[in-house]
Amino acid sequence: MQGNRDHHSYELRIGVTGHRNLTQEDAVAQAVDRLVTYLDGLFVKEKDILIKWTAISPLAKGADRMVARSILKLPNSRLKVFLPFNIDEYRRDFKKPADKEEFEELLKASIYQHQSSQETLEHFDDDQRNEKYLLVGKEVVDACEILITVWDGDEAKGKGGTADIVKYALTWGRTILRIDPDNPSAPATLLVAPKNKDEQDKNKPFYEEHPLPDTLKKLSLNYVHFTEFVRDVSLPATTYKTAASDFLKELKEPTKSTALFDSYLNPVIDHLIPTYVRADQLAAHYQKRHVLASKAIHIFAAVAVSVVVFQVMFFPHHLWMISFELCAMGGVLVALMICRRLSWHEKWIDYRFLAEQLRTIMFTIVVQENPVSRSKPAPETLPFYNKPKTWIDFLIATQVKNVLANLTAPPSFEALKTFVIEGWLTDQKKWHRKNAKRKKHAEHKLHRTVIALFCVTLAMAFLHLFGIGHGHIEEGAEIFSFSKWSTFLAITLPAWGAAIHAIGKQLEYERIAARSTKMAIELERLEENAIKCTTLEELRKIVQQAIQTVNLETFEWWALISFNSPELVA
Repeated sequence: MQGNRDHHSYELRIGVTGHRNLTQEDAVAQAVDRLVTYLDGLFVKEKDILIKWTAISPLAKGADRMVARSILKLPNSRLKVFLPFNIDEYRRDFKKPADKEEFEELLKASIYQHQSSQETLEHFDDDQRNEKYLLVGKEVVDACEILITVWDGDEAKGKGGTADIVKYALTWGRTILRIDPDNPSAPATLLVAPKNKDEQDKNKPFYEEHPLPDTLKKLSLNYVHFTEFVRDVSLPATTYKTAASDFLKELKEPTKSTALFDSYLNPVIDHLIPTYVRADQLAAHYQKRHVLASKAIHIFAAVAVSVVVFQVMFFPHHLWMISFELCAMGGVLVALMICRRLSWHEKWIDYRFLAEQLRTIMFTIVVQENPVSRSKPAPETLPFYNKPKTWIDFLIATQVKNVLANLTAPPSFEALKTFVIEGWLTDQKKWHRKNAKRKKHAEHKLHRTVIALFCVTLAMAFLHLFGIGHGHIEEGAEIFSFSKWSTFLAITLPAWGAAIHAIGKQLEYERIAARSTKMAIELERLEENAIKCTTLEELRKIVQQAIQTVNLETFEWWALISFNSPELVA
């Protein structure tokens, strides 16, 4: 990523919803400009990253156009237009010539037009129009990161009004910045959902107002995550160069005896490999630290139990030994706080998700198969599932765009076929087989250790039950007492067994092994079908199936592991 300015760009998507008829148009427009200038001031501190300002607006009269025009004044800005229905029908909303002229002017300046409805109706009645306004408003919310609303704070006068869109945005956790059109000189505010909303209390507002965010972390957490990735200094330059060189050799290995020339792979090498290697290496870096912290939390907890039992059993009058228990408890807190504070778990799964998505793209885009447009990086899920950060989706889309802009005509079919099969399907099949073996071995090792501890604990319990070793103990000789040691082990070994078992569950050895086993079987099936392909079109169909399979497995892994962050143990 180093040295390429385009790799250090971030698309800040600003949506808009608000009233059309404004009694203080000039004052509201000035308030919008002040707000946009304020936002620009927060981001201008980040000199090494290019902000691509993107206004997302239906371009209705009033607020929609004010926000669009204000953002277009910024450098590196563009406009995306979302239409509620077909363009000719939408033009009927604009009665005055000046109104129509302004709409057409902004429409021509847009880089993208999205039509909410694909229906072929020539005209819509009032109810149908309101339904489409509501739908396009929700689509603007879905597409944006920050929503600017010019809203009086009242309930919607009809379906699809501003209040309905604000409610939807609150539900989906968008950053909502409000300008009061009745008092445009007042500072803009941040709208958030109330923490303790009583559904039965109809008189209580459905939102809370706070001062504008004064830091980027409060305004755009996605941007903060993006900057953390591109600036992370945990990856030394020498390590990066070595890893990039090694992966480049690996990537070219299937092409040695084929006609797939380096020139065809250049767009992949130039645009995908730097980001992939960075994500892959950083993911491995943070995974090691996450695993270390997870193990430390449970081990320190077991040590604390062992220390207190040892002190009570052998040195009951030496209370100073309790300090070792406190140190062990402190170790649990320190490991947990460091892991959370430095986001080791979050960064591991985010960067691994990004790396796996980019790896898939490398071997599919060469057959002119765009995994971003044909197959979503992550499937739709129920709301209680976490989803990968939107900065990841944007970064992936940017890389794909760069590759497609520079990709030349494909070489021979056999060259592409060899590259896809050997470089991707076969390689991933082998990796999943090895991964399943590694995880099974780790799980069996932990399982055998837990069984051994259980057997020793059971033996100590029997010895204790039958009084074996329970003889007279001279004062001061407790440390040599077999009875006390058997009691000590009977109490502490279950704590160590629980800690070891918890480590295995925390790291999901068993589930991941089972998933990799199934993936290896599925990839082998796809590999066999790809070998039988005789045309590029047949190969593309197999690639589409593989994209669905690999992306789904990657997302399910992400969703599974995202719920397994280290936690405090009792």
